[in-house]
Amino acid sequence: MDEKSSLAKKDSLTADDLAGFPLILPSRGNVRNQVLNWLGLKENEVKVAATANLPYNGAAAVRRGLGVSLTLSLSCRYDGVVSVSLSPPLEHGSVLAWKRGMPHSRAMERFIAMVKENRE
Repeated sequence: MDEKSSLAKKDSLTADDLAGFPLILPSRGNVRNQVLNWLGLKENEVKVAATANLPYNGAAAVRRGLGVSLTLSLSCRYDGVVSVSLSPPLEHGSVLAWKRGMPHSRAMERFIAMVKENRE
């Protein structure tokens, strides 16, 4: 959310905290549905200001004053935008796949190594 928002000062956010705020939801339907379930609402009960498929896009919409973006928690920083965790946490799994035995760039090899080191 915008760093000047009243929500930006909180340690974590609940569904009640977000009530009445325009939301920037994930573009992917199944992820958006998980967010809506977490909120305890249906899509027609939420003021959806926009959808975004990447945290950067959500941050750009926040900077333009469109609302609060509900997105992945990454270590990225965006000027004027603050990230606050949800309580209880909302988690979503992902799967990464690549062809074994295929040559990869050095960056890809490092990415694969990082994913393997950090998987739960």
